[in-house]
Formats: sequence, C-alpha cells, structure tokens
Amino acid sequence: MTKDPRAQRRTDAERSSQGWPMMRDAGREDQRLDRDAIRERLLRERQAAVEELARLGISPEIGEATGTGESPFEEGDVAQANERLDMSFAHRERVAERINRLTRALERLANGEYGICEVCGRAIEPARLEALPEATVCRECQDRLERGQAAA
Repeated sequence: MTKDPRAQRRTDAERSSQGWPMMRDAGREDQRLDRDAIRERLLRERQAAVEELARLGISPEIGEATGTGESPFEEGDVAQANERLDMSFAHRERVAERINRLTRALERLANGEYGICEVCGRAIEPARLEALPEATVCRECQDRLERGQAAA
C-alpha cells in the first residue's frame, strides 16, 4: 500500500510547527537548514534551562531556617525548611546537568556527531531526539545500560 505524500508533508509540517526540525537523510540539499534548526532548538532549550536555574535562587526564609529547638513545632518547621532546601538543591543540580548535556549536544552537532549513538554508532531514533534532544545513545543501548545498572 502506497503512502499519500501529502499526508507525510502534513505530518512534517505539524512536527516543524511544534518547534522540532525534521532530520533529513545525508546528502540532501536541505540538511544544512535542518542542522541550523536543530542548533536553534538546542540553544533555545539551553537558554530556557539557564533562565530556570537563575530563578531557582534559594528564598531567604528557607536559607535562614533556624530555631532554638526548644519546641517540637520549631523542630518540625526547621526540618521542613531543610527538606525544601535539599529538594531545591537537587532540582538545581538536575537543571545544571541538563545545561551541560545540551551544551554537549551542540558540540556534537558542530562535530557532525549529533544523532549518532555513542555506544553502537547507529542513528538515534528521531522520536527519541524529539523527546530528548540531548540524547547521546539510542533507545536500545539506553535500555541495555539501564538493565546493566539495575543488575549492579
């Protein structure tokens, strides 16, 4: 059964309108345009993460959580504030790690290695790159890595 090329163009246009450029086959004339669009998306996402990291400053009431410890209510307040502080630091760390991964993806794009699995050398699935543009391994290799970590 032959696919309708108009339907494929509509699908491509829908994806493009969602902010993710379609990856093209090597050797196509429009490959450079796609690389530029991918670069722009990576830069936008990295900038958004940088802005989020800047917004995640520690609020004074959390950063200054202290108490005399004389009241069980005070101890609970301090414990809650410390828990929020720990969660804030963990979130900031995750955002900072994403910034590093996006920066690395930009480097891989510049070197012609973007979209190539670091483990097996095959192409990373376009759907995976749409969902996680900083991905460095294909889904199959990621599954194997996770199973290996779970077994360890």
